[in-house]
Amino acid sequence: MSDTVVVILVAAVLVVAAGALLYYRQRRGGASQGEIMLNKPFQVRFANGQRSRAVYVQASIPPQMVQIELKLPKAQSTIFAIGGAGGMAPEDIERTQKMVDVVSAFAQKHNVVVIDGGTEGGIMQMFGDSRLRGRYTFPLVGIAPLSQVRWPGHANPDAQADLEDSHSHFVLVEGKEWGAESHLIQDLAKCVSGYGVAKAAGILINGGNVALKEIGMAVERGIPMFVVEGSGRAADTVATALRTGTAEQEVLQAILAGGDVQFIQTTETAESITSKLNKQFGVS
Repeated sequence: MSDTVVVILVAAVLVVAAGALLYYRQRRGGASQGEIMLNKPFQVRFANGQRSRAVYVQASIPPQMVQIELKLPKAQSTIFAIGGAGGMAPEDIERTQKMVDVVSAFAQKHNVVVIDGGTEGGIMQMFGDSRLRGRYTFPLVGIAPLSQVRWPGHANPDAQADLEDSHSHFVLVEGKEWGAESHLIQDLAKCVSGYGVAKAAGILINGGNVALKEIGMAVERGIPMFVVEGSGRAADTVATALRTGTAEQEVLQAILAGGDVQFIQTTETAESITSKLNKQFGVS
């Protein structure tokens, strides 16, 4: 056999193998651990055994496409959580965790999809821990910039956070900084709720400048918000503005002008918080 024939045969085998690999990827509908392709679902595998469906998308993607790729419910009530836990004292963290536990129990009972930033820290970790401890099954969707996160099998030397290992789904968006995900968090919440067929609401806990902008987005979209007063930073800034009726920042002025905002106190009882959630979502 000549060298030319050998080269041709090897090339043919490589072409067939590449075609078979592409066919396999298309058939299974996604990429494997470590292989991330735009708009293709893949699985994130954590050391605790959690297997989470994920997709990498452009931040401007229509939320309906995310809903389809992640196989999320349609016309189902949603709660999105924004903020963090910066500067919280241990007793504040404990009270906030108890409040998150109440919201998580509500989500489980009433089939609510919860959406947050998806990282191992702050309120995202609180929601993940709550879902794990309660052995809950409600969808917990984390949305974060791919450039900022890492997880087992995906080393990222530039990452600032790990993905939280009790979330059921992740949406990883293009973008070089935190905040690239903000619009999609709220747009997906509205989409999953069926744009009014079911209820959608947000909850602001603590948070910084990004969270302050996000509550401004929610007001523009007409999404009701719960502000956890006593959790610090952005949440308390909004609470003070609403209670005094005065604000210098433009985003706070917009909230004062037309925001559908309710307060939850970090010291409230579980029964009181549940009552507010029941009223907002029209359940009992």
